[in-house]
Amino acid sequence: MSQITEEEARQIHNESIVINGMAGTTYAFDAFLQTHQTAAVLTLAAHNEDWHRAIELFKNYMAAIIAEPEKMILIQSVDDIYRAHQEKKLGLIFGFQTSTPVGQDWTNLWLFYKLGLRIMQLTYMNRTLCGDGCLEEPDQGLTFFGKRMITVMNQVGILLDLSHCGWKTAEDALRFTNKPVVCSHTNPYSKCPTRRNFPDDLIKGIAESGGVMGINAHPMICTTRNGLTRPDISDYMDCMEYMIEVAGIDHVGIGPDLFHGFTLWEEARWHTGGYLLEGGWKTTQGLEDEHNIPQVSIELAKRGYSKDAIQKILGLNFLRVFKEVWRNDIL
Repeated sequence: MSQITEEEARQIHNESIVINGMAGTTYAFDAFLQTHQTAAVLTLAAHNEDWHRAIELFKNYMAAIIAEPEKMILIQSVDDIYRAHQEKKLGLIFGFQTSTPVGQDWTNLWLFYKLGLRIMQLTYMNRTLCGDGCLEEPDQGLTFFGKRMITVMNQVGILLDLSHCGWKTAEDALRFTNKPVVCSHTNPYSKCPTRRNFPDDLIKGIAESGGVMGINAHPMICTTRNGLTRPDISDYMDCMEYMIEVAGIDHVGIGPDLFHGFTLWEEARWHTGGYLLEGGWKTTQGLEDEHNIPQVSIELAKRGYSKDAIQKILGLNFLRVFKEVWRNDIL
């Protein structure tokens, strides 16, 4: 079979359901529309942010949808993703990168689900009531409260995201949950050895759950050259190919985490607060912002992947998981 050309790869991208598994906190909606992205997971809380911060972002994004309904829709079901694709709109998927907005009452998840929350991480890099993040030492694993949180997430239909979890916490969560789980934006430790990434056994566990690993373009967890050189898109694709080798083609997606639309004052806030990027690299070369996302399809075509494989990675794998986890009967 002849190799897919660059022009054909672009056309595949433009026609496919494209699900961005991690877009961060962003208002760069036009960039997503210009690159034919069907839906994107937006961050409404990260770090240690609380209920109040999350509610403000719920209001911000709902105001954007109300202001420009011809451009955007809120994704509450898989049918909404199909609608976004058909109507060439951007679907907004609400997510938390930490469980801290839920507070000490896991039944708050029912309220957040009604507001549109569809995916949530247990931890950021730190310790929460649910368990330990990837930078905590020692990682003491999933807590009793974390188990109750997962139980209610499964009941409500909120997808469990293990990104940023410590390895022991992730291992415990995989054993405890009865639904597919994802890592929306995490890379293989074997290619880039940092505790933020996952070892092969956890990657296989997520695949065995029926879940998906979204490949992250953040430079500090994407470099495959011992962290000494700013990564480029070839590093990103090497991480993706390794993940495909370990997890299988049905369990890999895109979770670029590009910070496009992250304002200068927000960047300054995190950096002055101690969240400094080692090496000073803010982006991966060739994946600087959302306008570069179609290049992933082109690179996959160059590496010999078929149209079916490209479409799975672009969005169909995440879509399958959403179908299995999200509930339509409590909307």
